[in-house]
Amino acid sequence: MGKNHAKRKWWGSQTSKPPKEYDECYARALRRMAVTLNCYTPRSSPFSQTALKKSDVELAALFPQTKVGRVDANAALVNHEQIDRKQELEDFDHAENLFYDDFNFSCPRGFRDIVRVTHRSTPAFRQWSFRRLMWPTVETEQGGSEPLKKRSDETDSEFMLSCAANYLLKNFWHNYVHRNVQGITSENYHSFGGEARDQSDFTADNVGTILFLRSYGVEILTSGRSGPERGNAIRDLLRRNRCNLVFAERDRLRIERTSKLPTEERWEEAQWQFRRRVAMAISNLLIERGATALTLGVYLRGERPTREKWFFHNQNVVVQINGRYFVCNHVPYIPDPAQVQKPQTRAKAYQRREELATNAVGQYMSALEQSRELRSYAQQELSALSARIRIPL
Repeated sequence: MGKNHAKRKWWGSQTSKPPKEYDECYARALRRMAVTLNCYTPRSSPFSQTALKKSDVELAALFPQTKVGRVDANAALVNHEQIDRKQELEDFDHAENLFYDDFNFSCPRGFRDIVRVTHRSTPAFRQWSFRRLMWPTVETEQGGSEPLKKRSDETDSEFMLSCAANYLLKNFWHNYVHRNVQGITSENYHSFGGEARDQSDFTADNVGTILFLRSYGVEILTSGRSGPERGNAIRDLLRRNRCNLVFAERDRLRIERTSKLPTEERWEEAQWQFRRRVAMAISNLLIERGATALTLGVYLRGERPTREKWFFHNQNVVVQINGRYFVCNHVPYIPDPAQVQKPQTRAKAYQRREELATNAVGQYMSALEQSRELRSYAQQELSALSARIRIPL
């Protein structure tokens, strides 16, 4: 970006249309996704795997120099189409039905083993994700939060461009897993409900995070071994990802609608949110510690009613990682989302999820340490996925 853009704060505004800097964030995310999808075969793919370690700025410079046939990589491999819907709809309709973007992954005519990424973004996601973009924060030991520190060689603008592109990219990989791994598309999504939808999201969250980190050049490990430099890189990427409250906004609108539902239906939604957040915490910790697993499950037991017309569980959470099942050290903590959440309630819910994740990952890593067969299984599963989707893992 130019010098003027480097000094101007382009994020945090409530403009009706996101600025051109946000379009650049989309371009950065799509370029990195295209590199990841086009570096599988040495000497015949447009990019080498070393390109994954390049910065967003370096990739932007590399694409015009990389030829695919008669055109450069920008023209051949990435396409961002902005869907324009002018319907007068309630916010909830946007949140529930017209929120998600769509993708198409195709091979350009006359080529083999080349993937062109076409992304169609909706007005709801573009506008909401820009408006809820914020400087990411990290938790402190005192229970508060503080702004994430940027690198010394980054301007504020470049830091936020990096964070916003990071956030979009992780979401893009989640969508990729649904479409290209699971066969769940925007056209047939509503055919998959109940436990099928729950499990598909567990997998899309987990595998999407694996692909997200790999697209920045992070080595994906399965044996339970990882060095400090790798761990620091993963934590930095995941912390930068915490720069947007768009899904919190979507959840708020869903909760407002959910609060009008019968208690039993609201309880089902709250349980799902808890299970998914625990699964994501487990996924992040597994990858950071070099114990990546492709399958995750979180199960709740012992449901009981309360006097306040809510529910609780009196048995500890069960977690499945790569086919092994573990009983964790805590029961769930699931407050009623229709009630005003006090800071201490939110803090307790977060702490409970982190404690469950730490305990589950600790048990799995102990099992890895004791079983050569489990370590071999974990690596074989990852290698099989890599061959299937043609992404080097």
